[in-house]
Amino acid sequence: MAKSLLAQVEKEWDSTMELLKILSHPVRLYIINELLNGDECSVGYFVANLKIDFSNVSKHLAILRNYGIVETTRESQWIYYKLKDQKVAEFVRSLANFNNNKQ
Repeated sequence: MAKSLLAQVEKEWDSTMELLKILSHPVRLYIINELLNGDECSVGYFVANLKIDFSNVSKHLAILRNYGIVETTRESQWIYYKLKDQKVAEFVRSLANFNNNKQ
């Protein structure tokens, strides 16, 4: 019985667990944190600030885009990223506040 209950809980919380996994990566968390103020940023901005290669940043942005956390706008040859859902911004801010209150 306990096993079926656990399976039910996992099924009910599956999308939440997936979101937490996505947010737990430091590169993705940095990207979200940079977008919290509502600005749009390009891949080049993240490459310059994170000091990691273009393809690595693009991979993390694709994960965020595929999950619906960020969206893109195109201006000529440049693609800019911004947060799509303010609920994610509120959640990340809450996590930061929780962490700051613990210290």
